[in-house]
Amino acid sequence: MKNNFSQITGNPAQRTAIAHTDGPAMVLAGPGSGKTFVIVQRIRFLIESAHIDPQTILVITFTKAAALEMQSRFLKLTDQNYPEVHFGTFHSVFYQIIRLSLSGTRLELITEKEKYHILQHILKELAQNYQYAGKTEDAENLNASADVIREILSEISRIKNDGRTPAQCDETHPMKKYFEQIFPAYQKMMKELGKIDFDDMMTDCLSLLKRNPALLEKWRSVFRYILIDEYQDINLLQFQIIQLLAAPHNNLFIVGDDDQSIYGFRGSRPDIMLNFRSFYPDAKSVFLGINYRSCPEILQVSAAVIAENKIRFQKEMVAGETQQSGAFALTSYPSRQLEYTDIIRHLKAAPEAQSGSAILFRTNAEAAAAAEMLAEAGLPFQSREQLKSPYEDPVIEDLLMYLKFACEAPKRQYLFRIMNKPVRYIRRESIPAERVLQNDMLRYYHAQPSMQHTIRKMFRDFEMLQHLRPSLAIRYIRFETGYEAFVMQQQKGAARTELKEKMDQFQKKAGDYMDSRSFLRAIEEAKENFADNIQDRPKKTGVHLMTLHAAKGLEFDTVYLPDLNEGIIPNRKSVTDTQIEEERRMLYVGMTRAKQALCMSYITGTGENPMMPSRLIRCLKQRS
Repeated sequence: MKNNFSQITGNPAQRTAIAHTDGPAMVLAGPGSGKTFVIVQRIRFLIESAHIDPQTILVITFTKAAALEMQSRFLKLTDQNYPEVHFGTFHSVFYQIIRLSLSGTRLELITEKEKYHILQHILKELAQNYQYAGKTEDAENLNASADVIREILSEISRIKNDGRTPAQCDETHPMKKYFEQIFPAYQKMMKELGKIDFDDMMTDCLSLLKRNPALLEKWRSVFRYILIDEYQDINLLQFQIIQLLAAPHNNLFIVGDDDQSIYGFRGSRPDIMLNFRSFYPDAKSVFLGINYRSCPEILQVSAAVIAENKIRFQKEMVAGETQQSGAFALTSYPSRQLEYTDIIRHLKAAPEAQSGSAILFRTNAEAAAAAEMLAEAGLPFQSREQLKSPYEDPVIEDLLMYLKFACEAPKRQYLFRIMNKPVRYIRRESIPAERVLQNDMLRYYHAQPSMQHTIRKMFRDFEMLQHLRPSLAIRYIRFETGYEAFVMQQQKGAARTELKEKMDQFQKKAGDYMDSRSFLRAIEEAKENFADNIQDRPKKTGVHLMTLHAAKGLEFDTVYLPDLNEGIIPNRKSVTDTQIEEERRMLYVGMTRAKQALCMSYITGTGENPMMPSRLIRCLKQRS
């Protein structure tokens, strides 16, 4: 078959990838190397030069937005001539297979909101059961916060995608102890509601194709040429289905970068891409090694970081010929306040460059704290993600709840949150009315003198808080009630330092107020103003604030990477070699978003309260 290679545009490696026709091929596409260009041009090549029927071409991406963007670029390139090409996500393709194969079967895909409500119900029910059994600590652990629910959903997805049992839940997962109760309850409630999630849908799709050879042959004829973007993020179930569909001709064209695999929390398996040649020994391999985004200085330091990973394809990116020199800096600061003050100073010095700048964070909580500081400094910012006020942090909310109960109203809902922080072994049944009265609780524990002593001590603490200035009241809660010792024993390393700094800053802020009532009003106003700022802020102006996950696929003139400390990145929950390598890939993704300037920083803390720089930047510190 004549390929008309001379008519293909792009650099030599891109042209080789585009001209590939039949059989398997793996394209290693480093950051900024033009992978979307290659995919779109190859589709055109298949149709116009290799004369492949456009109806038999399937292009798979991981998100609906990416699929629409890819389709838009292709149709624009080809003047809308080939709308028959299939563009979709794994989920949409597998859903189509099931829906069209099982006529009369009604599938109800569960929404994220529905999953949230199901797990919220399960956690509350389990907590009540433990509370009734007198297991107060277990009941407190089963809080139904949004973060906890997200972590549970991620683990459920991982277990399903890897074909594991609930007993094989990740050892480091905060809900490990309760997972064998949560998982079957979740599956049962979905079944009762007539719902199915994406992971079960993939399992069903795989089972359907395996047990029905005629159906499998039908879909193989529909999808003769399969192209997959971001292949490093594929999971086991997705791979098994694609393997079936691509056989026996294996016209499978995959594009990705193992160094940018950062979705382990949703089951992605970079080892599937790393072992592609073992599954397809005759596969063509092409490396897109020219980066058209970042300056040489940024490529050099990002390469030094990712080279520390042991399990990866060895490769070296080079800057395109037109790339100009840029800037890289690694700076340390004694505190987060000074760190962000310096970032704000740099941004204010060049207001015209703000929209081309981004500050990237490991988590949403860090992004929210930065958003508040930028708002206070009058600096415009934008964010794609839902940012929460720093005052919505669980520890800060605990401190506020102590003050609210003591100084606003002795409401039952306030006490429920804090009555066992620290552990006092108080049961909810001891509080019969909305308004909490000491005598009611003493009557409940009339036969337990030790509990009566605990109740009296707690109410004396509340009474003391009424007479103290806000900053002294917070200090009293932290040290005299035993709250700080309680929360600290649940943390390790940098997390303890971060938590102490968070409470110190909150206590310092309280020092600006003379009484607790005015302080509480000010905090509520600050939370409302934060929400208003986020909601009303123009969407496309100012510096970008986002997590490293959200930044993937994007690029900015200048990138700031603050808070590069142990416990933040790598995250304190990342303890295994596999987890640490993913954290390093995440940092690499952040670094390679920068085109002209990359500003990285970490916090040293003080002699009394030191903070450790991230092990992920050790190689950069050694170079400087």
